[in-house]
Parts: sequence; structure tokens; C-alpha cells
Amino acid sequence: MLADNLGEDGYIEVLWACPVKYKSIFHRACPVGFHYLRRLFMKTKFQSIRGTYDILPKDISMWQYMESILRSLMDRFNYSQIKIPTIEKTEVFTRSIGKETDIVNKEMYTFKHISGDSISLRPEGTAGVIRAYIQNSLYKKEKFSKLYYIGSMFRKERPQAGRNREFHQFGVEAIGSNSPYIDAEIITILDLFFKEIGLRNYELKINNLGCNKDKNRISKILRKELEPFKDQLCSDCNRRLKRNVLRILDCKKRNCKKVVSKIPEISELVCDDCKKYYDDFKHILDTLNIKFSHDNSIVRGLDYYTGPVFEITCRGIGSQDAIVAGGRYDNLIEQMGGPKIEAVGFALGIERLFLCLEDIPKAKVKLDIFIVIVDSKFFQIAFEFLYDLRKNGITADMDYTIPSIKGQMKQADKLGAKFVVLLGVEELRNKKMSIKNMTTGEQFQVGMDKFIEEVKKLVR
Repeated sequence: MLADNLGEDGYIEVLWACPVKYKSIFHRACPVGFHYLRRLFMKTKFQSIRGTYDILPKDISMWQYMESILRSLMDRFNYSQIKIPTIEKTEVFTRSIGKETDIVNKEMYTFKHISGDSISLRPEGTAGVIRAYIQNSLYKKEKFSKLYYIGSMFRKERPQAGRNREFHQFGVEAIGSNSPYIDAEIITILDLFFKEIGLRNYELKINNLGCNKDKNRISKILRKELEPFKDQLCSDCNRRLKRNVLRILDCKKRNCKKVVSKIPEISELVCDDCKKYYDDFKHILDTLNIKFSHDNSIVRGLDYYTGPVFEITCRGIGSQDAIVAGGRYDNLIEQMGGPKIEAVGFALGIERLFLCLEDIPKAKVKLDIFIVIVDSKFFQIAFEFLYDLRKNGITADMDYTIPSIKGQMKQADKLGAKFVVLLGVEELRNKKMSIKNMTTGEQFQVGMDKFIEEVKKLVR
């Protein structure tokens, strides 16, 4: 009867207006019906896809502030920005990240293109940067490339704090050097960045995976060591035991961590050359007074890593506490069809970083001039002045709804305008503009013919 009176949409509205506990009871009692009605409700109200979110104007200054600090640092360190496509052929990721990694097996958004190619939304940035590096033959144009990127990544995550299906990363790739000093340089970028934004509760953890030969040999040793304990490992680690045994070291399950504690540390199994490289890397960090700790569980979830790897974790954001991860990948360019060139890099999760910051400074952009008019009949002349101000490099605005003078003054104050220009009957009659300094309260007039010139002096 209720459905007859309300109609389908009305019934759904009533359901969704119920307290959460009643919806929860309905969900447990009839999950199929619940999801059916939920889908109908979603048709009546457009919502963002689960695991994605909108960055609204009130928050955008926070992002702009963060990006401005990063771009400034990149200039100081002589890194150049690169923009790569959001979609790539799936092979770019399966060949670089590894077919047996969790990202490729579980988390990539992949679909068939009309051409028949398999296409994927990028789950990380390094593979795309290296594809661009090889495709555009950058190695022929410069011996050493220092690149950075900022952009969206996509993974089929279970949405939770710090883990979204669309998220944003800042990444750095230094290509063409096998010096431990460049490994240290990318750490110093992060060290200075965190100091500038006031991040304190973080920890740098490092490990040594060794060269490619070491990784293959160590994998065999670990498989042999872990085989007797496979009944104590989780289902994921049992699968990794056959396909990607190093990933077992990174498992967060209690039983798996207990088993791992019984086997040799991989940093002790690497060759002498890799041990020396790692020792040199640690020595450089020590000389710069950058604190770090060795952690045998840091192996990274991507197959291309070799040598020193690292994570920076932040306390208080849950079990998934890594905000930065990276390391050396000396074989990736060759594996993707390029020449044998060494490289190192990292990726920083911007959303996770925000969770770590107690107070995020906001770069509020202030207006130089806000024009207030006493009547809508002055709109045309005010708009012409507004255009001239902007044409001369002055940040300016006005209220297009034309509320009361008081309302316009409030809007000017809200926008942080330095000066308000009043345009009314007296101003037009005398051909003078009334200007108020919003900081001191001082008011004065300037001739309309010299208005732009005088405003330039004021806001200089």
C-alpha cells in the first residue's frame, strides 16, 4: 500500500531515510533486496563511484600548497616534469610490475580496446615513465635523466582511510646512474620536503634486495626454508611460495611474520658487491644525519626492484602505514626493450600524506581588487574596469549576483581582497574611483583616467 501511494522512487527515499541500524537489519535479512533497492536509489541520485571522491574548492588550496612545495624542490634538485597517459597497454604493467604481483593479479582496471588490445588504467607511475623514456629515446638525448610526475593512479582497492580506487601520487625517477649518491639524493628530497611541510612522525626503513642474480638465488633459498612451514602460512603466502616468494617477507599476518622471523635475512645473502653498495648508501645517509632503520620485511610489491629499497611509514594511519616507497631498479629498462641502464625512484601517496599531517597550511590566494557597485545599472562599466585590471596582471573580481553593498563588502572580506573599489553615482559624476584599504580601513579617491596606473602602485 505504501509503495502504491509513494511510487517506486518514494518508497526508496523512505527506506534510505531510515536510521542506519534499520537499513543494516534489512541488509542482513534480505541482502539481494537491499542491493536491488540501493541500485534503484542510486539511479535517482548520481553519486561518485565508491573509492573515488571530489576535491572541492575549499580543499584545493591544500593541494596547491603541497604541489607548489614539491615543484619548488624539483627545481632546486634539477628534476624535469614528465606527463604520461592515464591508460597504457596492459603489457606495460605485466612486463614491468610482474604477472604474479598483487597489483597485476588483483588490483588493475583492465579492459579490451576496440582494436583488440588489452588496456589498463595505470596503477603506478614508474612503468609508464620508463615506457616513455624508451619510446622517445631519451637515453640518446641525455646521459642522465631526472624526471618527476604528479597524477592519478587507479587500483581495485577495498576503500578505507588512505586507500582509494583513484588516488594521487608524486613520483621521482633518476635514470642513468648506479651511484649510491643518487640513491641518497632521492632520500634527501623527501627529508627536505617533510621538514618544509612540518611532518615529524615518520620513519625511514631500508633493505637490500641485491642484484638480479641475488634475487633469483635468494628466492630458491627462501622457498627451501619456508616449505616446511607452509601449513602455518596464510593462503596468499602459500600462493606466493610458488610464484613470488619474496612477497612473503612483506606479509602483515601474525603467523606469517612469526615464520619469517625464523629464516635468514635476505640482506645477509646478497653478493659482496651489493653488500658494499648498500653499506656505502647507509654511510652517506649517516653523514647527512638522516635517521633510518634496516627492515628485512621491506621487499616492495613490484618485481622490478633490485638493490637498496625503502619505505617511509607514518604512525597513526592504520596497518597500511607506508606513505612513500621506492628503490633501485637496474634491470627494468632492459626488460622493457631498452638498453641496459640503471635507475632509482620513489612514489609518494598524497592522500596518505594528508592523513599524517596534523595541520596542513593552506595557500590562500588573495585578491588585489574587489569592485563593489551600488546598482546593477553600473555593471557594464564595472565589468570593463575588471577586464582592464586583469589584462594588466592584477587579480580582481566582483559579485555577479549584485546583492547589497554590505553583502558585497562581506564577499570581498571573505575572498581576502586587499582593496575594495566602490563604483556609484558620485564616483561616475566626479570621474573618480573610491578605494578602501581592507587592512587599515583608509579610504581615498583616484581619477578614473589614472585608475589602473594607481592600482598597480598599490598592489606592487
